[in-house]
Amino acid sequence: MSKDQIEELGMEFWGILSFEANLKGLFSFLQLEKLSISMKTFINWVVFPENIPSDIRSTIRKSLLNRHTYNEYEQLKNVKMSGEEEKLHAYANELIHFKYHNKVASPQRFHHLYLLSENAFTNILNFFQEYDYVDKETCFKLYLHYVSLKRGEEA
Repeated sequence: MSKDQIEELGMEFWGILSFEANLKGLFSFLQLEKLSISMKTFINWVVFPENIPSDIRSTIRKSLLNRHTYNEYEQLKNVKMSGEEEKLHAYANELIHFKYHNKVASPQRFHHLYLLSENAFTNILNFFQEYDYVDKETCFKLYLHYVSLKRGEEA
């Protein structure tokens, strides 16, 4: 699968989770539990589709591009989620949004990222920077915002 197709898959995940379905519904639609794929692994794949094994990635891409032809998709769009699953959905959606829109989004937009410990937050920034999803300037702005939020909590 080409880099463009992987990016297309990532954008499909972003659009579906932002406007069409929730994480649990999408997980069910793709029938990943039959492959013994955990929700944690799926979240990683949603954010980083390049981490999906190529044979599974191809199948997922085909299913997503043709999702509106499946009756099951319409039924799974709004599956009820537990409180923990809702948090995971929000976190995954925010990471995807960060990945694709960090240069144009307001630093205040990334609420869930700012809830992380400083170590986890900087690890995520470093990871995104290492894979060229975010530049140094944007990392610096986000880190300054993170620090100012944390200092405000301590005051």
